[in-house]
Amino acid sequence: MPKEAVENRQFGFTKEGLAALKRASDPAVNHSYRWFVFENLGLQNEVLEYAPSLEEAIHRYQSSVSGKKLLGVTKDEIATVDILIKENGVERIHSNYKDSDSFNHDIVILQAVSKLEQLVQQNQQKQELTGEGFKMRGFSREYIEKIKEQYPVGTRLELTSDMDDSYAPVLAGTQGEVISVDDIGTLHMQWDNGRSLGIVIGEDYALQIKM
Repeated sequence: MPKEAVENRQFGFTKEGLAALKRASDPAVNHSYRWFVFENLGLQNEVLEYAPSLEEAIHRYQSSVSGKKLLGVTKDEIATVDILIKENGVERIHSNYKDSDSFNHDIVILQAVSKLEQLVQQNQQKQELTGEGFKMRGFSREYIEKIKEQYPVGTRLELTSDMDDSYAPVLAGTQGEVISVDDIGTLHMQWDNGRSLGIVIGEDYALQIKM
């Protein structure tokens, strides 16, 4: 959870904080929303990035190869909720927004949840699509371009899960460099151990090494 979320909890026990929380739950006033994506949860290279809109946050979330990530929002700089979470290969909508008066009747949040539920379903369908025994992905051109922007040639990555290979798997902890991203979104890699097995987004998980 973002740093300010912890600070907001402390602030929420003050008289001013209680008033701010009450305002955040009032549907009759205008509210501000700061969408964020949290990558590499619980790992040394945790990354928190804010996005100007839900759509931009979704692009960031979708193009991330992190196996532990979430998408959430901070409302009025006082209330924060995690909505979409992916961990250990499982993607789900967190139900905690239902327990908060700041979020459970907010039309902006409910519409976002509906959109993210559709996203989860689409991601599951992409993983289930098969053709002649091979996994197929239906990524849009815009999505592929986002991946290429996020992982330019030379980006250093470290695997957080083993990569399956009938000959010899590439193990978690292996580091390497992106040498290209093809038109179906595969990250072609040159691993430090000499292997060149590509990263398939949604199947393989890695974190970006900050240089």
